[in-house]
Amino acid sequence: MKLGVPKLDELLGDIEPGSTLLLFTVGDLGVDIFFNFLKANEERAMIFATPQIKRFLFDKRSITKAKFIVLGEEVSPENLFETTDIVRKLAKDSYIGVFFFQPLFLFHPVEVVQRFFAQLTEIALERRFILLAILDKRFLKEREIAGFEASATHVIEISETISGFAIVRGIRVKKFPSGVSGFYRLISGTERLPWVRPLDEGALVYLLVMLTMATAFWYFSLTLKRLERCLKGCKKVLGFHIIGLSLALLSLALWKFNYLSSLPPYIFHVGAITGSVLYIYPAVKSGWLRLEKELTAQITALLLAVPVFFPFISSNLEEITIFIAIFQSLVLMVIRWFYSMNMLTTFEKKNLRTAAWLIVLSGWLRLYQLTHGSACLYYTAFLSLFIPSVFLLYSAIVVYERISRWL
Repeated sequence: MKLGVPKLDELLGDIEPGSTLLLFTVGDLGVDIFFNFLKANEERAMIFATPQIKRFLFDKRSITKAKFIVLGEEVSPENLFETTDIVRKLAKDSYIGVFFFQPLFLFHPVEVVQRFFAQLTEIALERRFILLAILDKRFLKEREIAGFEASATHVIEISETISGFAIVRGIRVKKFPSGVSGFYRLISGTERLPWVRPLDEGALVYLLVMLTMATAFWYFSLTLKRLERCLKGCKKVLGFHIIGLSLALLSLALWKFNYLSSLPPYIFHVGAITGSVLYIYPAVKSGWLRLEKELTAQITALLLAVPVFFPFISSNLEEITIFIAIFQSLVLMVIRWFYSMNMLTTFEKKNLRTAAWLIVLSGWLRLYQLTHGSACLYYTAFLSLFIPSVFLLYSAIVVYERISRWL
């Protein structure tokens, strides 16, 4: 029997009756592998699930011919021995048993669920049916994961790791009779795993933050363009801004979406920093930007995060650490430049000051996340960067509209 996923079938070969396949997921990632397989074999499938999962399989996956053992209806969640008795009576050769184990942790400690799983694997071997088990590994410790792996004949693992600004998802066969495999993101050629999206949510969040901030800077540039007749030094600003903003955005996009993977990452980092310097150069040359106490404190606080976290960051992320600190320091300078112009109300100035300190916070969170690799910290850091981007965009649009009415 095969799962119907080319790369996995190539690695696993034919799955013999009596085997136990254990899938360690991250949330809902990877469950489509089993759903597609289950749909193709639903007439001889036995599914242990909650009422909610049963409704989902009925309504969303059209799996209606399988035999369901519903937790809280056919069996009590407190009495797992009822389930083993039912499985022993119903299961037979060529049957497929699918178990969603996560709800059981609400009623039993991990050790009890492990013993229950071990009993099911023994029944599967005895009755010669294939057992498929699904577990979310985020809620288990390494030692607990090892306990489940020991009872299974095959272990498939879904991974989710942070690489720079990207969330990378992979799949590997962690245990099967022939050994182990490496991680795979693609199955073959351009064929993707069912759950791999062309653009994941991490990329969307990154894109949203960058476009919001770039739009705010563009409105600021248009404001200075409006003032070129009244304010000395504004005539050449727009040219520097167009070149700088385009170079920074292009560099960040190519780095994030890996279009030129043959080039080292520092090329894109240098491009983004160079673009930012070009954007801010007119302010420095004309004397519009001054290192006031608050700006100095913000940049110092941001740069201080580098020596704090640098010893704990892996060598391949050291360059990113320095880049984040320098790039966000330049963003702070642009915000201070905008703040120093006498076109803002008190409310708008408070918005910009809040935005600047939130950028400092996002820098610390981002570097802290690089030491832990947590997806939750990743999104929190970008949220703390998105909020000041919105504040900045609001102020830039309001000021542009105000100047347009005045001039």
